Amino acid sequence: MVVANPERLQHKKSLPTFGVIEETFYNYAHFIEQFTEGFPMDRELYVDSTTFKNREAWLKVVLGNKGRQSDLDAAPRAQAIVPFWISTQFGEEAHVRKTVERMVNALTRTERGREPLVAEAMGVSPFIEMRQDKDGPGDGKGDREVGEANEAQLTARDLLGLKKLLVLGPHSYEGIEEFKAVIEDVVSVTATPLFAEHIKTEYFEKGIIDPKNLRVVALDKGSLEQCIKLSEQLDLPPSEHIVAFDKSRKGHNMIGKLMLQYGDPKDMMGKDIIIYDDIIDTFGSMTATCKELRETYKCKSITIVATHGVLSHPARGNIIDSLDANGTPAVVDHVIMSDSLPRAKYAFKGVKGVTIIPVSPTLSMLARLFSKMSGEEMISHPISAEYILDPQDKELVWEDFKERYALADRINVPDEKK
Repeated sequence: MVVANPERLQHKKSLPTFGVIEETFYNYAHFIEQFTEGFPMDRELYVDSTTFKNREAWLKVVLGNKGRQSDLDAAPRAQAIVPFWISTQFGEEAHVRKTVERMVNALTRTERGREPLVAEAMGVSPFIEMRQDKDGPGDGKGDREVGEANEAQLTARDLLGLKKLLVLGPHSYEGIEEFKAVIEDVVSVTATPLFAEHIKTEYFEKGIIDPKNLRVVALDKGSLEQCIKLSEQLDLPPSEHIVAFDKSRKGHNMIGKLMLQYGDPKDMMGKDIIIYDDIIDTFGSMTATCKELRETYKCKSITIVATHGVLSHPARGNIIDSLDANGTPAVVDHVIMSDSLPRAKYAFKGVKGVTIIPVSPTLSMLARLFSKMSGEEMISHPISAEYILDPQDKELVWEDFKERYALADRINVPDEKK
């Protein structure tokens, strides 16, 4: 982990530089190295979970090679920029959560009258595991399985002490709301501009996909917001190029368990399709959905774009099989995801059809900006504005989409009053 010294405008002075090392995330060293290139360090601050001789836990803090109270009291205070993940790809969930909590505590809490080690701490997370509430089996609108929001609440408590949080592609509106309740300034960012640039350069300019023939597909209301942003950044009017489905509704124009809620079925025939979602997990349901889309709409091509490669087993096999289905026509033509998690980086080396987009340089740039300004200022900043995407309630996103973009003849939701 890293502690950096960007100039804080409110203090009009530079803060000292520290580096914080946590071995839990060493297995993704290349990501950390790329991220820290924007934060040159001249001192090192180690925070490590160790033990006494009798195996009792001890949170060891060392500055350089010094670790006594007087050494730390004399150290100048800094602004901490703390990259972290909460994912089982870095170990057992309880261990990873405890590691992050200990790091934040060590940096921001007092001990026996000592001042906190840093003036303030800002977390930067490429990935936080937090599922949003799913529709329950009940008949009431908004019915939920009890307890699904608890994980987000627990994670937010682990991060108590951070003044700022920058998180990439959070796949939970409810989770972000929990973070905002305990952290002063929370900014959600997206990798959409990176995906859009890749699609333009590698597919549009090379003639692989004709933009006029392209449709951007949201498989549920939860992914509609980011699909709108992708469509806009591809310079494609959302009213004409968005296709939206809904998993929780039933009606006409069904694809498997999905109901078409926005889009012209006749217009979709023979189109190139991009499905944009937040995560790729096992890829099993995605493969089934793509088969249905190909059969129903005779798609010319299907490209899957996802921010996070969670890639639970057997995702790797499912993806490779879908790209080259043993001599039969491929189910999927291209898969694009970021390297926000290690499995995406290391699982597909040399696999044709899979592209991994690096996000660490972009997160480093955004973190430097966020260290100098507020989240509100980030929204209007000429560099960071295009990366900001704050998750909204999916029902409100759908209503806003209908009001701002939708063409009446493309809305397919049946009248519930009938």
